[in-house]
Amino acid sequence: NADIDVTVTSVTGTIDRGVRGISAFSLGGDAYVASEDNTDSGGHGGGAKTFTITHEGDITVSVAGLDQASTFEELSGGIVALSIGGNGGDGPQTIANSQKGGNGGVASSSDGSTTSDIESLVETDNATITTSGDHVMGIAAVTAGGNGGDGRESSDGGNGGFGGTVKVDLDHTDISTGGESAYGVYAVARGGNGGAFKDSSGLLDFGSDQAGHGQLAGNVKTNGYGSTITTSGDHAHGMVAQALGGLGGDASSG
Repeated sequence: NADIDVTVTSVTGTIDRGVRGISAFSLGGDAYVASEDNTDSGGHGGGAKTFTITHEGDITVSVAGLDQASTFEELSGGIVALSIGGNGGDGPQTIANSQKGGNGGVASSSDGSTTSDIESLVETDNATITTSGDHVMGIAAVTAGGNGGDGRESSDGGNGGFGGTVKVDLDHTDISTGGESAYGVYAVARGGNGGAFKDSSGLLDFGSDQAGHGQLAGNVKTNGYGSTITTSGDHAHGMVAQALGGLGGDASSG
C-alpha cells in the first residue's frame, strides 16, 4: 500500500502492455498446432490462474496521445488486472481423420477444468485513483477464456475456454478520469470463441465436421461502498460491467 504516480508525456498509437499504476497479469500459454503427420489434435490452451489485488493509497496515471486499445493486453489505467486463457492449437490438415483443433484455455483456473468458480478480485480501501488522458481507465479487471483452435479439412474446430469470474470491490474509494472513453471501472468476463472449420480441399464433404462452440463467461460483480466515480470525457462511462459469451466458430469452404 503506497502512493503511485506515473506520467507519460507523449505516446504515438498504443503500447503493448499499456500504461498502468498497478498491473497484474495471469496469461495461459497458446498451444501448438497438430503434428505434421496429422495423427493428433491441436493442443489445448493453458489455463490462467486467479489473482487478487488489494490497494490502499493514491494512484495517479497521466498519458498523452494514447490510442484506443485493440486487445485486453493493451489496456491502460490506474489498476489493470488480466486473467486470460491461452488459445487452442489448430487441428491437423488432412482429409481423413477424427482429430480436432485444441480447446481454448480457461480463465482463472490452472487445472484444465471446463468451468471456474474462482474469483479474480480487485479491492481498494481508502484509495484515490486519478487518471488523465484518452482511454486511460480508473480500474480495468478482465477475465477471458482462450479461443478454440481452427479445424482444417475434416477436423473439427476446438471449443472456446470458459471465462472466469471477476469482482471489483471499492471501499471508500474515489475514482476520477479525464479523457475520451476513460471509464471509471471496466469489469469484463468473456468466454472464448469457438475455432472455425475450414475445408480447402475442393472436394465435397458429407461428414459431420463442425466449427467449435463459443463458451460461457463467468459472473461480474461490483461493489462501491462509500465510493465515488467521476468522469469528464466523451463516452467515458462511470462503470462498465459485462459478461460476454464467446462466438461460435465459422464454417467455410474454399
